Amino acid sequence: MTGREFRRALRSNGISQLDLSKALGVAHSTVNRWATGDLPVPGYIDFILSLLERNAELRAQLDKTVTAEEVLG
Repeated sequence: MTGREFRRALRSNGISQLDLSKALGVAHSTVNRWATGDLPVPGYIDFILSLLERNAELRAQLDKTVTAEEVLG
């Protein structure tokens, strides 16, 4: 995951760098270095963010399904 991909994943999940650093117990500067590409993003962070994105996609699909069922009766 590149710094750019990392920043996009944070934005799409509504997570700030500061919130992520607090949740992980790492320095904010570390998260900032991941975002700028000065440090590689650890694989586990990539995995966590991809799970969050998939969860959001599944929730959106479920919402559409429920809405469709309501409309169809």
